[in-house]
Amino acid sequence: MSDNENLKDLLLALLAAAGILVGGLGAFCIATLTQWMPIEGMPGQREAQIWTALAMAAIALCGIPGLLIAARGFLDESRPHIQKPSRIWLLFLLFLPLAFLANYLAYEVEILPAILGPATNLLTAAFAVIVSIQLVLLYAPRISRRRFWGQFLTGLYAIPPSIMMLELAALIPIVMILTATLLSNGFSPFSPDFLMDPNFNPQSYWKQLDMETIFQPTSIMLLMVYLGLIVPLIEEFLKTFALWPVIRRITNPGEAYLAGALAGAGYGLFEALMLAQPGPSFLQVGLLRIGATFLHSATAALTSWGMFKALREKKWWIAPLSYGVAVLLHGLWNINAVVMSWLSLEEATEGLLYTLQQYHLDLLPPLVFLLLSAGTLVSLPWMANRTNRTNRDLKTASGLVTIRNNDLDSSW
Repeated sequence: MSDNENLKDLLLALLAAAGILVGGLGAFCIATLTQWMPIEGMPGQREAQIWTALAMAAIALCGIPGLLIAARGFLDESRPHIQKPSRIWLLFLLFLPLAFLANYLAYEVEILPAILGPATNLLTAAFAVIVSIQLVLLYAPRISRRRFWGQFLTGLYAIPPSIMMLELAALIPIVMILTATLLSNGFSPFSPDFLMDPNFNPQSYWKQLDMETIFQPTSIMLLMVYLGLIVPLIEEFLKTFALWPVIRRITNPGEAYLAGALAGAGYGLFEALMLAQPGPSFLQVGLLRIGATFLHSATAALTSWGMFKALREKKWWIAPLSYGVAVLLHGLWNINAVVMSWLSLEEATEGLLYTLQQYHLDLLPPLVFLLLSAGTLVSLPWMANRTNRTNRDLKTASGLVTIRNNDLDSSW
Protein backbone atom coordinates (compact mmCIF):
# COMPACT_ATOMS: atom_id res chain seq x y z
CA MET A 1 0.00 0.00 0.00
CA SER A 2 2.86 2.38 0.84
CA ASP A 3 4.46 1.92 -2.59
CA ASN A 4 1.10 2.55 -4.25
CA GLU A 5 0.55 5.72 -2.23
CA ASN A 6 4.06 6.93 -2.98
CA LEU A 7 3.41 6.40 -6.69
CA LYS A 8 0.33 8.60 -6.47
CA ASP A 9 2.35 11.27 -4.68
CA LEU A 10 4.97 11.02 -7.41
CA LEU A 11 2.40 11.46 -10.18
CA LEU A 12 1.02 14.58 -8.50
CA ALA A 13 4.54 15.92 -8.02
CA LEU A 14 5.37 15.36 -11.70
CA LEU A 15 2.15 17.04 -12.85
CA ALA A 16 2.68 20.04 -10.61
CA ALA A 17 6.39 20.33 -11.47
CA ALA A 18 5.65 20.15 -15.21
CA GLY A 19 3.07 22.93 -14.93
CA ILE A 20 5.38 25.09 -12.85
CA LEU A 21 8.28 24.54 -15.25
CA VAL A 22 6.36 25.18 -18.47
CA GLY A 23 4.45 28.16 -17.06
CA GLY A 24 7.56 29.67 -15.49
CA LEU A 25 9.69 29.26 -18.62
CA GLY A 26 6.91 30.64 -20.79
CA ALA A 27 6.52 33.69 -18.58
CA PHE A 28 10.28 34.27 -18.54
CA CYS A 29 10.66 33.93 -22.31
CA ILE A 30 7.74 36.24 -23.11
CA ALA A 31 8.91 38.84 -20.58
CA THR A 32 12.42 38.70 -22.02
CA LEU A 33 11.21 39.10 -25.60
CA THR A 34 8.98 41.99 -24.55
CA GLN A 35 11.94 43.74 -22.94
CA TRP A 36 14.58 43.15 -25.62
CA MET A 37 12.53 42.68 -28.81
CA PRO A 38 9.47 44.93 -28.57
CA ILE A 39 6.98 44.86 -31.47
CA GLU A 40 6.71 48.30 -33.04
CA GLY A 41 3.70 49.72 -34.86
CA MET A 42 1.07 47.60 -33.08
CA PRO A 43 -0.76 49.57 -30.35
CA GLY A 44 -1.39 47.58 -27.19
CA GLN A 45 0.88 44.72 -28.25
CA ARG A 46 3.41 45.37 -25.49
CA GLU A 47 0.67 45.40 -22.82
CA ALA A 48 -0.72 42.15 -24.24
CA GLN A 49 2.70 40.50 -24.05
CA ILE A 50 3.21 41.66 -20.47
CA TRP A 51 -0.20 40.28 -19.45
CA THR A 52 0.52 36.96 -21.15
CA ALA A 53 3.73 36.67 -19.16
CA LEU A 54 1.89 37.49 -15.92
CA ALA A 55 -0.88 35.01 -16.76
CA MET A 56 1.61 32.21 -17.37
CA ALA A 57 3.38 33.06 -14.13
CA ALA A 58 0.06 32.89 -12.25
CA ILE A 59 -0.70 29.52 -13.84
CA ALA A 60 2.72 28.26 -12.79
CA LEU A 61 2.18 29.38 -9.18
CA CYS A 62 -0.99 27.29 -8.97
CA GLY A 63 1.16 24.16 -9.05
CA ILE A 64 3.01 24.95 -5.84
CA PRO A 65 0.30 23.63 -3.44
CA GLY A 66 0.17 20.37 -5.37
CA LEU A 67 3.94 20.02 -5.17
CA LEU A 68 3.92 20.69 -1.43
CA ILE A 69 1.13 18.18 -0.79
CA ALA A 70 3.00 15.51 -2.76
CA ALA A 71 6.17 16.25 -0.80
CA ARG A 72 4.29 16.00 2.47
CA GLY A 73 2.98 12.60 1.47
CA PHE A 74 6.52 11.44 0.72
CA LEU A 75 8.01 12.76 3.95
CA ASP A 76 5.50 11.88 6.67
CA GLU A 77 2.81 9.93 4.78
CA SER A 78 0.24 12.47 5.97
CA ARG A 79 -2.57 12.78 3.43
CA PRO A 80 -5.36 14.86 5.00
CA HIS A 81 -8.80 15.21 3.42
CA ILE A 82 -10.48 18.32 2.11
CA GLN A 83 -12.93 19.57 4.71
CA LYS A 84 -16.30 21.19 4.22
CA PRO A 85 -15.79 24.90 3.46
CA SER A 86 -15.96 27.22 6.43
CA ARG A 87 -17.50 30.67 6.35
CA ILE A 88 -14.06 32.17 5.84
CA TRP A 89 -14.26 31.41 2.12
CA LEU A 90 -17.09 33.97 1.87
CA LEU A 91 -14.39 36.62 2.17
CA PHE A 92 -13.30 35.66 -1.34
CA LEU A 93 -16.59 37.09 -2.59
CA LEU A 94 -14.93 40.46 -2.04
CA PHE A 95 -12.72 39.71 -5.04
CA LEU A 96 -15.49 40.79 -7.40
CA PRO A 97 -16.07 44.31 -6.00
CA LEU A 98 -12.31 44.68 -5.65
CA ALA A 99 -11.99 43.83 -9.34
CA PHE A 100 -14.57 46.52 -10.20
CA LEU A 101 -12.64 49.02 -8.09
CA ALA A 102 -9.27 48.09 -9.61
CA ASN A 103 -10.71 48.39 -13.13
CA TYR A 104 -12.23 51.78 -12.37
CA LEU A 105 -9.02 53.14 -10.89
CA ALA A 106 -6.90 51.76 -13.71
CA TYR A 107 -8.90 52.93 -16.73
CA GLU A 108 -11.22 55.70 -15.53
CA VAL A 109 -9.00 57.48 -13.01
CA GLU A 110 -5.84 56.18 -14.75
CA ILE A 111 -4.06 55.24 -11.53
CA LEU A 112 -1.36 52.59 -12.04
CA PRO A 113 -3.06 50.92 -15.03
CA ALA A 114 -0.04 48.67 -15.58
CA ILE A 115 -0.61 47.16 -12.12
CA LEU A 116 -4.33 47.49 -11.44
CA GLY A 117 -5.31 46.39 -14.96
CA PRO A 118 -3.81 42.90 -14.63
CA ALA A 119 -5.04 42.78 -11.03
CA THR A 120 -8.60 43.09 -12.36
CA ASN A 121 -8.21 39.96 -14.48
CA LEU A 122 -6.50 38.00 -11.70
CA LEU A 123 -9.25 38.87 -9.22
CA THR A 124 -12.10 37.94 -11.57
CA ALA A 125 -10.44 34.66 -12.56
CA ALA A 126 -9.77 33.73 -8.93
CA PHE A 127 -13.30 34.71 -7.91
CA ALA A 128 -14.95 32.43 -10.45
CA VAL A 129 -12.76 29.42 -9.63
CA ILE A 130 -13.06 29.75 -5.86
CA VAL A 131 -16.83 30.25 -5.91
CA SER A 132 -17.50 27.31 -8.24
CA ILE A 133 -15.26 24.92 -6.29
CA GLN A 134 -16.46 25.95 -2.84
CA LEU A 135 -20.12 25.60 -3.81
CA VAL A 136 -19.49 22.04 -4.96
CA LEU A 137 -17.48 21.19 -1.85
CA LEU A 138 -20.42 22.18 0.35
CA TYR A 139 -22.20 18.95 -0.63
CA ALA A 140 -19.56 16.80 -2.33
CA PRO A 141 -17.89 13.75 -0.73
CA ARG A 142 -14.74 14.35 1.25
CA ILE A 143 -11.64 13.46 -0.79
CA SER A 144 -7.94 13.72 -0.08
CA ARG A 145 -6.13 16.96 -0.78
CA ARG A 146 -3.87 15.01 -3.08
CA ARG A 147 -6.77 14.00 -5.29
CA PHE A 148 -8.29 17.48 -5.07
CA TRP A 149 -5.16 19.17 -6.38
CA GLY A 150 -4.42 16.39 -8.83
CA GLN A 151 -7.80 16.79 -10.51
CA PHE A 152 -7.72 20.58 -10.45
CA LEU A 153 -4.20 20.70 -11.90
CA THR A 154 -5.20 18.17 -14.54
CA GLY A 155 -7.78 20.67 -15.74
CA LEU A 156 -5.24 23.50 -15.59
CA TYR A 157 -2.15 21.80 -17.03
CA ALA A 158 -3.01 18.58 -18.91
CA ILE A 159 -6.38 19.24 -20.52
CA PRO A 160 -5.72 22.62 -22.26
CA PRO A 161 -2.86 21.44 -24.52
CA SER A 162 -4.82 18.31 -25.45
CA ILE A 163 -7.85 20.39 -26.37
CA MET A 164 -5.80 22.90 -28.35
CA MET A 165 -4.15 20.17 -30.45
CA LEU A 166 -7.46 18.53 -31.32
CA GLU A 167 -9.21 21.85 -32.01
CA LEU A 168 -6.34 22.92 -34.28
CA ALA A 169 -6.54 19.63 -36.15
CA ALA A 170 -10.30 20.09 -36.55
CA LEU A 171 -9.80 23.66 -37.74
CA ILE A 172 -7.57 22.69 -40.68
CA PRO A 173 -10.33 21.08 -42.81
CA ILE A 174 -12.67 23.95 -41.88
CA VAL A 175 -10.18 26.49 -43.25
CA MET A 176 -9.58 24.38 -46.36
CA ILE A 177 -13.30 24.12 -47.09
CA LEU A 178 -13.79 27.85 -46.49
CA THR A 179 -10.87 28.81 -48.74
CA ALA A 180 -11.98 26.51 -51.56
CA THR A 181 -15.57 27.76 -51.36
CA LEU A 182 -14.61 31.43 -51.36
CA LEU A 183 -12.20 31.02 -54.26
CA SER A 184 -14.80 29.11 -56.28
CA ASN A 185 -17.20 32.00 -55.76
CA GLY A 186 -14.70 34.49 -57.17
CA PHE A 187 -13.55 35.88 -53.84
CA SER A 188 -9.83 36.72 -54.07
CA PRO A 189 -8.17 37.67 -50.78
CA PHE A 190 -4.93 38.74 -52.49
CA SER A 191 -5.47 41.40 -55.12
CA PRO A 192 -2.17 42.29 -56.88
CA ASP A 193 -3.30 45.84 -57.62
CA PHE A 194 -4.25 46.41 -54.01
CA LEU A 195 -0.99 44.95 -52.72
CA MET A 196 1.10 47.12 -55.08
CA ASP A 197 -0.64 50.31 -53.99
CA PRO A 198 2.01 52.70 -52.51
CA ASN A 199 -0.45 53.65 -49.77
CA PHE A 200 -1.00 50.00 -48.84
CA ASN A 201 -1.71 49.62 -45.10
CA PRO A 202 -1.36 45.98 -43.95
CA GLN A 203 -3.41 46.51 -40.79
CA SER A 204 -6.33 48.08 -42.68
CA TYR A 205 -6.08 45.43 -45.38
CA TRP A 206 -6.34 42.53 -42.95
CA LYS A 207 -9.21 44.21 -41.12
CA GLN A 208 -11.10 44.64 -44.41
CA LEU A 209 -10.27 41.06 -45.38
CA ASP A 210 -11.58 39.78 -42.06
CA MET A 211 -14.86 41.64 -42.46
CA GLU A 212 -15.33 40.46 -46.05
CA THR A 213 -14.57 36.88 -45.07
CA ILE A 214 -16.53 36.72 -41.81
CA PHE A 215 -19.84 37.86 -43.31
CA GLN A 216 -19.77 35.39 -46.20
CA PRO A 217 -22.65 32.89 -45.80
CA THR A 218 -20.21 29.97 -45.99
CA SER A 219 -18.05 31.55 -43.30
CA ILE A 220 -21.01 32.03 -40.98
CA MET A 221 -22.13 28.43 -41.42
CA LEU A 222 -18.66 26.93 -40.88
CA LEU A 223 -18.01 29.20 -37.91
CA MET A 224 -21.23 28.11 -36.25
CA VAL A 225 -20.48 24.45 -36.91
CA TYR A 226 -16.97 24.75 -35.55
CA LEU A 227 -17.71 26.83 -32.45
CA GLY A 228 -21.20 25.55 -31.79
CA LEU A 229 -20.60 21.83 -32.32
CA ILE A 230 -17.02 20.70 -32.93
CA VAL A 231 -15.38 22.71 -30.13
CA PRO A 232 -17.98 21.69 -27.50
CA LEU A 233 -17.72 18.03 -28.56
CA ILE A 234 -13.94 18.09 -28.08
CA GLU A 235 -13.84 20.10 -24.87
CA GLU A 236 -16.67 18.37 -23.04
CA PHE A 237 -15.14 14.95 -23.69
CA LEU A 238 -11.57 15.84 -22.73
CA LYS A 239 -12.63 17.71 -19.60
CA THR A 240 -13.56 14.32 -18.11
CA PHE A 241 -9.88 13.31 -18.21
CA ALA A 242 -9.45 13.91 -14.47
CA LEU A 243 -11.99 11.15 -13.79
CA TRP A 244 -10.31 8.46 -15.89
CA PRO A 245 -7.59 7.38 -13.39
CA VAL A 246 -10.08 6.83 -10.54
CA ILE A 247 -13.32 5.78 -12.22
CA ARG A 248 -12.71 2.07 -11.57
CA ARG A 249 -12.04 2.59 -7.86
CA ILE A 250 -14.75 4.99 -6.71
CA THR A 251 -18.29 3.92 -5.85
CA ASN A 252 -19.88 7.27 -5.06
CA PRO A 253 -21.17 9.16 -8.13
CA GLY A 254 -20.63 12.37 -6.18
CA GLU A 255 -16.88 11.83 -6.48
CA ALA A 256 -17.20 11.64 -10.25
CA TYR A 257 -19.19 14.87 -10.26
CA LEU A 258 -16.56 16.53 -8.06
CA ALA A 259 -13.75 15.34 -10.34
CA GLY A 260 -15.39 16.98 -13.34
CA ALA A 261 -16.11 20.18 -11.44
CA LEU A 262 -12.49 20.50 -10.34
CA ALA A 263 -11.10 19.80 -13.79
CA GLY A 264 -13.61 22.17 -15.38
CA ALA A 265 -12.67 24.91 -12.92
CA GLY A 266 -9.00 24.38 -13.71
CA TYR A 267 -9.68 24.63 -17.43
CA GLY A 268 -11.87 27.69 -16.84
CA LEU A 269 -9.00 29.35 -14.97
CA PHE A 270 -6.65 28.64 -17.89
CA GLU A 271 -9.06 30.26 -20.35
CA ALA A 272 -9.80 33.22 -18.08
CA LEU A 273 -6.10 34.03 -17.76
CA MET A 274 -4.97 33.27 -21.32
CA LEU A 275 -7.93 34.53 -23.40
CA ALA A 276 -8.95 37.73 -21.62
CA GLN A 277 -6.71 40.79 -21.89
CA PRO A 278 -6.80 43.66 -19.37
CA GLY A 279 -8.76 46.65 -20.62
CA PRO A 280 -11.52 49.12 -19.85
CA SER A 281 -14.28 46.79 -21.08
CA PHE A 282 -14.41 44.89 -17.81
CA LEU A 283 -18.19 44.38 -17.74
CA GLN A 284 -18.18 42.77 -21.17
CA VAL A 285 -15.04 40.63 -20.83
CA GLY A 286 -14.46 40.02 -17.13
CA LEU A 287 -18.01 39.04 -16.25
CA LEU A 288 -18.27 36.80 -19.32
CA ARG A 289 -15.11 34.97 -18.26
CA ILE A 290 -16.64 34.43 -14.81
CA GLY A 291 -19.71 32.91 -16.41
CA ALA A 292 -17.55 30.80 -18.71
CA THR A 293 -15.75 29.31 -15.69
CA PHE A 294 -19.07 28.41 -14.08
CA LEU A 295 -20.13 26.81 -17.37
CA HIS A 296 -16.90 24.81 -17.77
CA SER A 297 -17.09 23.50 -14.23
CA ALA A 298 -20.78 22.56 -14.41
CA THR A 299 -20.67 20.89 -17.84
CA ALA A 300 -17.50 18.93 -17.06
CA ALA A 301 -19.06 17.75 -13.79
CA LEU A 302 -22.25 16.72 -15.56
CA THR A 303 -20.41 14.75 -18.24
CA SER A 304 -18.14 13.06 -15.67
CA TRP A 305 -21.16 12.02 -13.61
CA GLY A 306 -22.82 10.58 -16.71
CA MET A 307 -19.68 8.65 -17.58
CA PHE A 308 -19.59 7.16 -14.07
CA LYS A 309 -23.25 6.13 -14.25
CA ALA A 310 -22.64 4.39 -17.58
CA LEU A 311 -19.41 2.57 -16.72
CA ARG A 312 -20.00 1.72 -13.07
CA GLU A 313 -23.77 1.37 -12.78
CA LYS A 314 -24.41 0.20 -16.37
CA LYS A 315 -26.95 2.96 -16.98
CA TRP A 316 -25.60 3.56 -20.46
CA TRP A 317 -28.24 6.03 -21.58
CA ILE A 318 -27.16 8.61 -18.98
CA ALA A 319 -23.71 9.13 -20.54
CA PRO A 320 -24.86 10.34 -23.99
CA LEU A 321 -27.69 12.32 -22.39
CA SER A 322 -25.43 14.21 -19.97
CA TYR A 323 -22.78 14.66 -22.67
CA GLY A 324 -25.39 15.97 -25.10
CA VAL A 325 -26.73 18.48 -22.57
CA ALA A 326 -23.19 19.69 -21.83
CA VAL A 327 -22.40 20.07 -25.54
CA LEU A 328 -25.69 21.90 -26.11
CA LEU A 329 -25.06 24.40 -23.31
CA HIS A 330 -21.47 24.93 -24.39
CA GLY A 331 -22.44 25.37 -28.04
CA LEU A 332 -25.16 27.86 -27.12
CA TRP A 333 -22.62 29.84 -25.11
CA ASN A 334 -20.14 29.96 -28.00
CA ILE A 335 -22.71 30.91 -30.64
CA ASN A 336 -24.11 33.56 -28.34
CA ALA A 337 -20.60 35.00 -27.94
CA VAL A 338 -20.19 35.20 -31.71
CA VAL A 339 -23.54 36.96 -32.14
CA MET A 340 -22.70 39.43 -29.39
CA SER A 341 -19.36 40.25 -31.01
CA TRP A 342 -21.05 40.81 -34.36
CA LEU A 343 -23.60 43.13 -32.80
CA SER A 344 -20.78 45.25 -31.37
CA LEU A 345 -19.17 45.82 -34.80
CA GLU A 346 -19.53 49.20 -36.46
CA GLU A 347 -20.10 47.46 -39.79
CA ALA A 348 -23.25 45.77 -38.48
CA THR A 349 -25.61 48.53 -39.71
CA GLU A 350 -27.60 46.57 -42.31
CA GLY A 351 -28.97 43.14 -43.00
CA LEU A 352 -29.78 40.66 -40.25
CA LEU A 353 -27.74 42.34 -37.52
CA TYR A 354 -29.33 45.68 -38.29
CA THR A 355 -32.77 44.08 -38.05
CA LEU A 356 -31.90 42.59 -34.67
CA GLN A 357 -30.90 46.02 -33.41
CA GLN A 358 -34.06 47.65 -34.72
CA TYR A 359 -36.25 45.22 -32.78
CA HIS A 360 -33.98 45.45 -29.71
CA LEU A 361 -33.14 41.77 -30.08
CA ASP A 362 -29.52 42.75 -29.54
CA LEU A 363 -30.40 42.57 -25.83
CA LEU A 364 -31.03 38.84 -26.19
CA PRO A 365 -27.37 37.66 -26.16
CA PRO A 366 -26.55 39.34 -22.81
CA LEU A 367 -29.75 37.82 -21.38
CA VAL A 368 -28.70 34.36 -22.60
CA PHE A 369 -25.28 34.83 -21.01
CA LEU A 370 -26.89 35.83 -17.73
CA LEU A 371 -29.25 32.84 -17.72
CA LEU A 372 -26.49 30.37 -18.59
CA SER A 373 -24.14 31.79 -15.96
CA ALA A 374 -26.79 31.82 -13.21
CA GLY A 375 -28.14 28.40 -14.19
CA THR A 376 -24.76 26.67 -14.19
CA LEU A 377 -23.78 28.37 -10.94
CA VAL A 378 -26.93 27.17 -9.19
CA SER A 379 -26.56 23.69 -10.66
CA LEU A 380 -23.12 23.14 -9.09
CA PRO A 381 -24.21 22.81 -5.43
CA TRP A 382 -27.59 21.31 -6.36
CA MET A 383 -26.11 18.53 -8.48
CA ALA A 384 -23.29 17.96 -5.99
CA ASN A 385 -25.91 17.27 -3.33
CA ARG A 386 -28.02 15.09 -5.62
CA THR A 387 -25.12 12.99 -6.85
CA ASN A 388 -23.43 12.46 -3.48
CA ARG A 389 -24.67 9.07 -2.37
CA THR A 390 -23.60 9.71 1.24
CA ASN A 391 -26.01 12.63 1.51
CA ARG A 392 -28.88 10.45 0.32
CA ASP A 393 -27.91 7.68 2.74
CA LEU A 394 -27.97 10.10 5.66
CA LYS A 395 -31.44 11.27 4.72
CA THR A 396 -32.97 7.83 4.23
CA ALA A 397 -31.24 5.67 6.83
CA SER A 398 -34.17 5.91 9.31
CA GLY A 399 -31.87 6.56 12.19
CA LEU A 400 -29.16 4.17 11.05
CA VAL A 401 -26.37 6.12 9.36
CA THR A 402 -24.67 4.11 6.61
CA ILE A 403 -21.57 5.71 5.19
CA ARG A 404 -19.45 3.78 2.75
CA ASN A 405 -15.76 3.44 3.48
CA ASN A 406 -14.97 4.97 0.11
CA ASP A 407 -16.58 8.25 1.17
CA LEU A 408 -14.37 8.51 4.27
CA ASP A 409 -11.15 7.17 2.84
CA SER A 410 -10.79 8.63 -0.65
CA SER A 411 -7.03 8.61 -0.46
CA TRP A 412 -6.56 9.09 -4.21
